[in-house]
Amino acid sequence: MATPATPSTQASSLAGPLVSLGRLFFALIFLMAGPNNFASQTIAYAKSQGVPLASLAVPLSGVIAIVGGLSILLGYRARLGAWLIALFLVEPEAVRPGDKRSEQELVVNRDDDGHGDDHPDHRGDAARGDRLGKV
Repeated sequence: MATPATPSTQASSLAGPLVSLGRLFFALIFLMAGPNNFASQTIAYAKSQGVPLASLAVPLSGVIAIVGGLSILLGYRARLGAWLIALFLVEPEAVRPGDKRSEQELVVNRDDDGHGDDHPDHRGDAARGDRLGKV
């Protein structure tokens, strides 16, 4: 006689396929994003934004995303794959030129109207030109 299925055995029998499905969906994000980093338009955009060594850094980040995604999808050295994905997500912030202020600093530096000091409303009439007219 077969033993009746209890809720705990049903849940454990679903755990394997659900984990595999979760890995698939999570890995697909990076497996689909990775190849875009080899496109000449992506590299050109990174160069225009001032990314140092963009012709090397951008394709390398694509390799990191693909290898990390495959590692997680296949479950082979998934912890290393997770670290590669973390590197893929953090690396652009590390090499991004420009405003390095934290989000908290940006919020603290806002005026009563919610704009920062560099907002066009704070530049005076000369910077706005005639589009607003005389006040």
